[in-house]
Parts: sequence; C-alpha cells; structure tokens
Amino acid sequence: MINILLLLTGTINTYNKAFTLLNDPQKRREDYISTLRYYLDNYEYPIVFVENSNEDISSHFKSDIENKRLEVLCFDGNNYDAKMGKGLGEMCCIEYGILNSSFINQDHFVFKITGRYKILNFNKFINFYKNHPDAELIADLTNNFKSSQSGIFGFKPFFAKNFLFNYTSILNDTKGIYFEHALAKAVLLGISENINFYIFRYYPKIKAVSGTTGKAYNISFFYFLLRRLKYFIRYYIMIR
Repeated sequence: MINILLLLTGTINTYNKAFTLLNDPQKRREDYISTLRYYLDNYEYPIVFVENSNEDISSHFKSDIENKRLEVLCFDGNNYDAKMGKGLGEMCCIEYGILNSSFINQDHFVFKITGRYKILNFNKFINFYKNHPDAELIADLTNNFKSSQSGIFGFKPFFAKNFLFNYTSILNDTKGIYFEHALAKAVLLGISENINFYIFRYYPKIKAVSGTTGKAYNISFFYFLLRRLKYFIRYYIMIR
C-alpha cells in the first residue's frame, strides 16, 4: 500500500520576521487557501496543514475536514525574536505536525511542502516514490552538500524525530544559518546511518511568490528545462 501524506506548513502572520518580505497576512491567507485547494483537487492523498501563528482557516474546508481529506492544526508558535527569521518557525511547524497530527503515523511517507507552493510537477515526485517504495528520505543536496531544498522533501516520520529535530537549536537566519542548512545536516547524518536515501531526480516546478524575496519563482520553459536536465544528469551520476 502506498501510504503517502502531504504536510503543508504555514505562517499567516509573520510578525515581520527577518528576511521575510511577503508579510501581508491577508495575501498569505489567500495563498494558503488557494494552495490547499490545488492539492485537494488534484491529488487523492490526505493533507495535514500546520499554521504557527494561530490563524485558523478551517472554515474554508469544512467538507474536506469532515471527509478526512484534510486536518488543520493551528498553534501559537511564531512569537519568538523576529531576528531569528522564519527557519525556526518552519521547523516548529513540522515538529508540531509530526507530534500532534491524528493523521500521521510511523508508516506514512510524508511529503513536506511549503504551504504557499504549488508544485506543478508534484506527480513526478509521487511517481518516483511509488517506484522506490523502500525510500525513507527523498531530498535535495546543493552547494557542496551544505544546503537542501526545503520547499519540498519526503521522509518517514522517524527521520524528523531522530535526525531533523536535532538541529532546531542551530537555526538563526540573521547569523546565516537557515532551515535549508539544518535540513542538509540532517540528511547527511541520516545517510551516515544508512537511511534509505534518494536524491531528487526532478527539479520542483514551483508556482508561488517567494516569502523571502517577494518575487515569483521563474517557471519559464527554458529556465525549467535547463534545471530539469541538470537534475536528471546528476541523479544518474550519483546512482551509478
């Protein structure tokens, strides 16, 4: 049985965290609602949405919640020093979801997706996992293995509990230690302990405005084609 689950993270009220340009709560709320609708309408898998500024959007998804398609979790976890940035909030969202969701169990393969990101080629990631059901971790590694794409990655819950959460204390965006760095460290530690790891075969095609830069991600044909080719070649080099 393919036990896939989507974990979407969100922060509607950023409280002007460092390195976050998209701060309008109404715009962020609309983005989360639209993105959740995208995944609910296009994919059959259960979804857990975790929001860390205690802003509840569950009223927009009553039937989905009643039908056990969606679980919405809200908590007050964004009132830390704004200088720390948004990476800590992201980690706290993942931890809260893993520890408090009634949907997630140890057998799930969880695709964590940033809650405003519509991954237009998400089916590629789904099919990759279906073809590699032994995977315990599917993630990216870039910048000489010092960073990992955090908009999307897939994992078994034990990876988060045993590896990822160990790096919560190092997160500080102002000091240049982002969530992507913590994730890369956790990935490398997992690899060293023989976790069943697969690097991304596909470059994620993200339709969204970056919360960090305030600019839309480039999904033009040639931009995406070059990165798709790069990831394709890298994947086959690494598995040889």
